[in-house]
Amino acid sequence: RAESLPSQDDMHFIFGNPDDGVGLTLINNEGIQQVEVYHTGHSAPYDLSLNIGQWYHIVGSWTGPDSSPQLYIDGVFRGTGALETGVASNSEPFAFVGSWGTSTHNFDGLVDEVRVYNNALSSDIIYLLYDQPSFTVDPAINY
Repeated sequence: RAESLPSQDDMHFIFGNPDDGVGLTLINNEGIQQVEVYHTGHSAPYDLSLNIGQWYHIVGSWTGPDSSPQLYIDGVFRGTGALETGVASNSEPFAFVGSWGTSTHNFDGLVDEVRVYNNALSSDIIYLLYDQPSFTVDPAINY
């Protein structure tokens, strides 16, 4: 739930690992609000108007180096982007939520129920996670 949106040509970091350069951000690209899946300077932005103070269920998904990232908002597929490079991997088992790890580009708002899976979920499962928050994904099942 954003309490403010980025100003012109700025970004607010939502989730990711800055050491890998992989994540999900809100950006203002020359006055156009976007949600962006990015990797080491390459991004897949999606134009999106968000309302301040409203909760959104945002899912960024990609399966590996040869796939395109996908974006879902409130259980609905919004588009596929094209990264110029694949998803990085790092032995560091952490990610930042709402902060880049510095005092700049911090997300101004609330982030709740962050989940990370080791495989891409189907659009049906993503919708269930949005529509039925108590739904759990069994990691032993390949969705």
